[in-house]
Amino acid sequence: MNILNCCSLEAANRLVEAGIVLKTNYCFYRSPVDDNSYLMTHMEWKSLGINQDYYIAPAPSMTELWLKLPDNVDGNYIDFMKSGYNNFAGYGASWNPVVSYKNTNPCDCLADLLIWVKKIEEG
Repeated sequence: MNILNCCSLEAANRLVEAGIVLKTNYCFYRSPVDDNSYLMTHMEWKSLGINQDYYIAPAPSMTELWLKLPDNVDGNYIDFMKSGYNNFAGYGASWNPVVSYKNTNPCDCLADLLIWVKKIEEG
């Protein structure tokens, strides 16, 4: 699996800290053997018999994050683009965004944008 198909562990933790917990196909689990974190499906985790105590956080994909984002915020539409190795996600025109996040992992951009949207919605 391409690790850029899901957000990084750091972005997954930021989502959880912001109170955003999504139902996802993939999750991060800590290995009981070497204490490293691994990305796996719930089926893989269950087939290995790993205890729930080793669960870290959900690992949303681009699609899972994209579907949670509103089409627009205060009349500014969502914008997502790739430029070289960087990905940008934001609201407003790409040359003058209201808000924009940049990352090499496109899922991390969308995760940070979703956290921003939640803060805006909460006022």
